[in-house]
Amino acid sequence: ALYLTATVATGVTHSLAPEAGAVGGVGVGLGVAVNVVNDTGQATLGQTASLTGAHSLALSASTADTMTTVAGSGSTGGFAITPVVAVSVANVHTHADIGSGPLLVLGAGLSALATQSASIVTTATGGTTGSTAIGASLAITVATDAVTAVTDRSVTAQGPVSFDATGSSAS
Repeated sequence: ALYLTATVATGVTHSLAPEAGAVGGVGVGLGVAVNVVNDTGQATLGQTASLTGAHSLALSASTADTMTTVAGSGSTGGFAITPVVAVSVANVHTHADIGSGPLLVLGAGLSALATQSASIVTTATGGTTGSTAIGASLAITVATDAVTAVTDRSVTAQGPVSFDATGSSAS
């Protein structure tokens, strides 16, 4: 039996704490937080790879990612302005795949399992106080998640063959 296993677990937090201040009656608060994650977990039999004499093949790839991005700022003054931007970019990919190539012949079974869990929280908070006050907060999340369990070649197996890809994403 041949077992190929890949496990990726990542937790990322980026936080910018708010501060308020004024110089000469003018208050400016700027808050920017940017978080970028590129994670790939893969258990694969690559393209054109040849596997001979294997009784069974089990591919298992698992990825669990959490990301938190917090931006905050504040300003006070006769004229006060506070722009706040929080950006989260997550590219999480999990693969239990068999690439193209020669016929794969197994004496028993084949199992390809890919599981993925991805969670993102993006928060932007601003506070602006003044006789003339302008405040804007923007939180942006861009998530590209993919989970696959596939074959790009023919397979002959004497036992059960299963491909299972399960993923969850929350933001």
